[in-house]
Amino acid sequence: MLLELKNIHFQYGETKALRGVGFSLQPGEKLGIIGASGSGKSTLLRLIAAKQLPNSGAIYYKGEDLKGIRNERVAGFEEIALMDQDFNISPDLNTDDNIHRYARKLSSSAAKKYISRVHRAFHLQSFKDKKVRYLSGGQKQRVALACALVADAPLLVLDEPFSQLDYILKQELIAFVENEARTKTLIIVGHEPSDLMAICDRMIAMKAGKIIQDSSVDEMYHYPKNEYVARLSGLCNVLSMEAQDLLKTKEAYLRPSHFALSPGKEWVLDRIYFYGYGRMGTFRSRQMGKTLDVQLGNNQNYERGDAYEMSIKKPQR
Repeated sequence: MLLELKNIHFQYGETKALRGVGFSLQPGEKLGIIGASGSGKSTLLRLIAAKQLPNSGAIYYKGEDLKGIRNERVAGFEEIALMDQDFNISPDLNTDDNIHRYARKLSSSAAKKYISRVHRAFHLQSFKDKKVRYLSGGQKQRVALACALVADAPLLVLDEPFSQLDYILKQELIAFVENEARTKTLIIVGHEPSDLMAICDRMIAMKAGKIIQDSSVDEMYHYPKNEYVARLSGLCNVLSMEAQDLLKTKEAYLRPSHFALSPGKEWVLDRIYFYGYGRMGTFRSRQMGKTLDVQLGNNQNYERGDAYEMSIKKPQR
């Protein structure tokens, strides 16, 4: 066991940020954490990284209470690298000097090779000599991520590492993080579930300081615990009892990919649009008047007004 949290409580004044949070993490696991704003995600990461201490409960790192092994004079713990939303990089140093600070345990040649790699992967060349205080938010975010990844820490804790990046750059950095963290344990917070699901093998959903669901990526995507988790973890149809009866299913939460279409009369195609990597259709039930969003196949022509029957093709647990 690398990390274990037991009944963690934390509050700011009268505001309760975490309420009885507990989970464990094995070496090499990749954990994604999602939740609405104010659900306690960032606070949780700061406690894990020993930047703050819980009001009650305990965090164990390699079997030892983190409170007892951290340096009381300096916030944090050297075996846990945190990239928080404040970035924690020096504004008066340039990009490369900031990365060198975190690469101090590497040899000179290894640090040079790493910086050369992140120059290319993170597109840092144009501002490598510029002081961080003069960089944009997205540029600072790239520098902070490069610093966190080079730190010689078994556990990486990343808070919203892709939030200020454009789509193309984000995909490149996701691939880089996935490759760079192969041998490390990773905890990553984000608002875009598809970003986390591309990297992680396990997901936690939080609400109001509590863990609502802790499961594999597949389980959360295909079998969310409730409507909150369903909507939080991706586009989802929430079926009424009437819709469940019509579709002959007991499943209340169905993703657009969970449907199979065949020629019929009940479901009329109202709208065609692009979402993510493919086409989507909004279908209206003649009987109920309600709509469902369904993923459309790429090898078939669809026209508004066409009618279909639907069946469920949800993966088995």
